[in-house]
Amino acid sequence: MEGFSGSVRFDLLPSVRVPTGPGVYVVVRESDAPPAFLETNPAGWFKGKNPTLPVGELERAWVPAASVIYIGKATNLRRRLSEYRRHGAGQLVGHWGGRMIWQLADSADLRVSWRETPDVDPESVESGLLADFAAEHGTLPFANRKGGKAQNTRLPEQREKLLRLHLESCQRDAQRAWDAGRPFFTTRIPLDDAVVAPGLAREHDLADSSVALMALQLISSIGWQIHTWAVTEPMTAAHSGRLIDVSVRHRASAYPLFTRGQP
Repeated sequence: MEGFSGSVRFDLLPSVRVPTGPGVYVVVRESDAPPAFLETNPAGWFKGKNPTLPVGELERAWVPAASVIYIGKATNLRRRLSEYRRHGAGQLVGHWGGRMIWQLADSADLRVSWRETPDVDPESVESGLLADFAAEHGTLPFANRKGGKAQNTRLPEQREKLLRLHLESCQRDAQRAWDAGRPFFTTRIPLDDAVVAPGLAREHDLADSSVALMALQLISSIGWQIHTWAVTEPMTAAHSGRLIDVSVRHRASAYPLFTRGQP
């Protein structure tokens, strides 16, 4: 990934000069083979809590097309990654988030990379990475689950977080297009729980989805208008809702502002 360093196995972290400043990190599974999951998670029982999740829940949370399986942030990268490694080795260390990776049968082969963020809040960088991932795959990374809940059993606050990430991604797409002098951009937003057939969406289809409506309102509020939209199939089995591929043009451009029928 651009701007990231490391790409080392967790067991080799003690021999690597990991930065001590703030940053973000990603865990990558390089194998394309379908994952196998252990019945018992070998990670430590931090504060007496069992880290194991049912295999069926892990299978539902898996994102087949993605090599990145966890994205995290840290105020001190060396300390946080050390905690992560030691928690996976069974020690009673506090790195509960992302514990699902240790239930992979090939967790010893996973690699972690990091990026320093000395002048930026690592939480905002993490949110941007999660938003980019969600925009591409229609869900969060495999192990980015509060309480270990899978995508289709996400708690209300987790659904709200995914919505926020999609909206942030949409806004970034618009800003990048504007900065580059392009009068248009494309983005992908979820239809939430609306049941819509693939193909060109209709206005009442969008009205059934609070997520889509909020995204469209955001686009309008920052000076853009929808050019075309089309509803696609879910990106993964873990994402139950449809997605909208949206073509957006700026109001100030010489291009047609709103067209339906042909993308």
